[in-house]
Amino acid sequence: MKRFVLLLAASCATAPLVQVTPTEPKGKCGQSVVVIGAVNAPGKFAVDETPRLLEAIDRAGGFAPQAQPDAVVVERCEGSHFTITVTRVKPGSEGDLALKSGDIVYVPTL
Repeated sequence: MKRFVLLLAASCATAPLVQVTPTEPKGKCGQSVVVIGAVNAPGKFAVDETPRLLEAIDRAGGFAPQAQPDAVVVERCEGSHFTITVTRVKPGSEGDLALKSGDIVYVPTL
């Protein structure tokens, strides 16, 4: 039995078995908006529930005490990004960006 265990361990170490099952992608950018950084409840939210930047931050519990709201970054799936001074943005204004599937909102700390 000991020899069998050693042979099994040796074969697994040199030729591990890995099984990969391909699936259809759900979308290159994902189906939600992610809010991370200095917010009280970071998370992933459906775009239809958080269509604009200020709503997404609000859904994430608002700014944490150590947040730097003057440098919020929205990164788009295709690679573009925006740095926004949220303290100067009014709800529904041009600075209150309409979010898209796959956007990442990052609130930095002071």
